[in-house]
Amino acid sequence: MALLFHRSFYGLMRDLEGIIRSARVRGARIRPRLLGVIVASLVARGYASARRLRASIEVRGVRGRVRPLRPPSLSAADAAWATLTLLSVTCALLLGGGPG
Repeated sequence: MALLFHRSFYGLMRDLEGIIRSARVRGARIRPRLLGVIVASLVARGYASARRLRASIEVRGVRGRVRPLRPPSLSAADAAWATLTLLSVTCALLLGGGPG
């Protein structure tokens, strides 16, 4: 959730910079009334962005709760591959093929 907030916050700050830059290019000075229009525009953009984000999350099947993962299981084949890998690395190091 914090990552979504971080992304949204900096996106809105980038939008704010763009709005202020475009207002200055047009010759407008930042006054209280213009500042109110800018804030209202940012709120509207943030709301629209939040709605799009919520819709995209719901389309992916997230319903607001975290599903627990099942604990990983180690099969005999996994144990054999791990043992074979460990033996290969040990032999390579003992026979002088190590780093350095």
